[in-house]
Amino acid sequence: MDNLFYLEDGSYMIVDYESEFKRSNMIKYMSYIVRVTKRLYNEHKKYPKIRMLVLYTGDVRRGSTQPVMNLGCGAFSITEAFLSELDANDIWNRATLMVESSGMLGSREIMEIIIYPLIFAKIEDKQNAIRKVIELVRKIKDENARTFVFKCLVVFTDKIIRSEDAEKIKEALMMTQVEKLIYDEAAVKIAKKLLKRGSDVDYVSEVTDLSKDVVLKLFNSITSEKE
Repeated sequence: MDNLFYLEDGSYMIVDYESEFKRSNMIKYMSYIVRVTKRLYNEHKKYPKIRMLVLYTGDVRRGSTQPVMNLGCGAFSITEAFLSELDANDIWNRATLMVESSGMLGSREIMEIIIYPLIFAKIEDKQNAIRKVIELVRKIKDENARTFVFKCLVVFTDKIIRSEDAEKIKEALMMTQVEKLIYDEAAVKIAKKLLKRGSDVDYVSEVTDLSKDVVLKLFNSITSEKE
């Protein structure tokens, strides 16, 4: 899961974003928790501490949501953050100044610039902000930081990013050896052929070096085509 983060205190946080509040989304978040808990328990043989963080874009205001779902046997709650309360100009000005002067961003500024496009309410403003962030991130000198921001930007803006902007990020990531295979069409083609021949997901992931999540998505796509 691309939006799962391991925190310094040993706990985990799943991050998702929404541009509107839907009560039914609580079920989706619960399924995230259950799936990750099962995987982590199988790996470590102990129950992990997990929180669900939902980032509401500039479209949603505090007080218009319900972060707790009562189940009778207990209650399921999420942590909410309302990006409409952030100062977009301040975030952009600080990030720009740091990059232009040193070619670097601090940890706080990195997280802020990733969510910067989601602060806006209008879709056009979000998309324009994504384009600005891409151009700014290209100037970051540290390859690991640059790669991290690009990957997170794709995850957090997947519902709104223009195809041409997604392609720009893809091209930027492919310039690093670490990320190249993730976007390597040849590896994807090989994976598809192996899956069609009946190879399992773990084997295909090992052979192609594609992540299990990517291979699983390819498998689901192939299965859908057959139906």
